[in-house]
Amino acid sequence: PEDTVTLSNIGNHWELEDDEFFVVGDNRTPGGSNDSRSFGPIDRSSLKGITSIRYYPFDDRIGSLK
Repeated sequence: PEDTVTLSNIGNHWELEDDEFFVVGDNRTPGGSNDSRSFGPIDRSSLKGITSIRYYPFDDRIGSLK
């Protein structure tokens, strides 16, 4: 596909439709995420809101998203 992202350690292969998204949460603690690795891709219609600020990690990437 034209846009491909590779995630290590997920053990599955996902092919997304045009209006599907693969969401990944913060999994630094065991069992810390309940995301697309658990329940698969989600439809655009299920997304609510817009991410505008990143507050972690605490480094030079903190602040407004472009």
